[in-house]
Amino acid sequence: MEGVVDSKDIPLSNSHQTFPQNIILRVIKKNLVKKCWEMVAEMAEKRHGYKMFYEQFGECLKLGAHEDAKNRTKVAELLRLHTTNDEQISLKRYVDRK
Repeated sequence: MEGVVDSKDIPLSNSHQTFPQNIILRVIKKNLVKKCWEMVAEMAEKRHGYKMFYEQFGECLKLGAHEDAKNRTKVAELLRLHTTNDEQISLKRYVDRK
């Protein structure tokens, strides 16, 4: 995801070397990641528009489940698998059906 964040708390006198280690930036990043997870999880729950989202970003989610050990369980909940009826279901529902 891309975007612009405006904050009055970020000091302007940071060099490009110390900027990534700024505590305020870590807090902002943590909150943005949390909010993004909430939005995508809510979209997946309601299923409204999630099919289109998954068609565009499904490969990224699969890669994230493989590479991001910290958020692997969260990403796994967002994965969808095709059934023989040509519908997409969650990994949990897929495993429960077996």
